[in-house]
Amino acid sequence: MSRMLLTNVAVNLVNKYVASQEYGVSLINIPDFDYGTFSSKLIDKKEIAIFFLGFTKEATEQLQATLPVLENVQYSFSVEEAEESRNTGNETIFRVLIIKRTELEKYHRLDGSRKLA
Repeated sequence: MSRMLLTNVAVNLVNKYVASQEYGVSLINIPDFDYGTFSSKLIDKKEIAIFFLGFTKEATEQLQATLPVLENVQYSFSVEEAEESRNTGNETIFRVLIIKRTELEKYHRLDGSRKLA
């Protein structure tokens, strides 16, 4: 029940930023929620890139196997891919950074997003 509530809260907050023409958000150290449902409920009028950063190898493999394939959503699992996306300058993509271990220095390079913690 609380996992679904957290999922719905995350969806509502992120959709608010998508609708307000922001460029992205960072969800930092939030307890696990239903990432598949989250992805499916995001506004589909804009291209969305979701970056799962700081997840364990096992968690990443599970996500890759279970996340839904959606026309407007892309998934990535490395800081390097997140940096490449940011550096393209493409403002039509809304970026969601889901960061698990913020103590890692390289995540600070992605500091251009609005943070929701």
